Amino acid sequence: MPLNMSNQWVTIAQRALARLGNTTIASLDEGTVPANYAQTLLPEAVQSVYDQFDWKSSIKRVQLSQLTTVPLYEWDYAYQLPNDFARLIGTSSSNAYSIENETLLSDEEELYITYIAYPLEATDIPGHLSHLLVTYLAFLLSTPLTSNESTTQRLLAEYNMALEQAKRDANAGVYEEPGTDWYGDLR
Repeated sequence: MPLNMSNQWVTIAQRALARLGNTTIASLDEGTVPANYAQTLLPEAVQSVYDQFDWKSSIKRVQLSQLTTVPLYEWDYAYQLPNDFARLIGTSSSNAYSIENETLLSDEEELYITYIAYPLEATDIPGHLSHLLVTYLAFLLSTPLTSNESTTQRLLAEYNMALEQAKRDANAGVYEEPGTDWYGDLR
């Protein structure tokens, strides 16, 4: 996951550390124990939060760029996946495909995808996901920084409750016409 570990992420780490009663950090690379753990665990926290659900605020639709290198066998075309690609929701084709490394292999000459995008910067994260990220990062940090099992369990329970609320909020007011194709507006 290509997180730009700029100081924009410090705010997320500071909020997570505050949940543990820890001192704040000035930078993720300042070399302190809390900063080192936050820098190490932040990508895992982002990946976990974004893998939990098809967050509407993180969905992107793109036409993939066809690579000039042809797959060795089985597939006719190779496409470069976006650098913020987290996971595929769907494609404009009903045919088979394969995701290998950072490419999508297909027999389609033109391909559109809908996918969940990781945030490249902390400013790309909407409020409801920011809260989830802070809570999950605090959960991950709780074991190495506090060694307090009750704190760890409390934070995990808080995260699970916040996750369910965020899922309900994300689905509120969303109506999909039965029988419509997700890529209908691309053609």
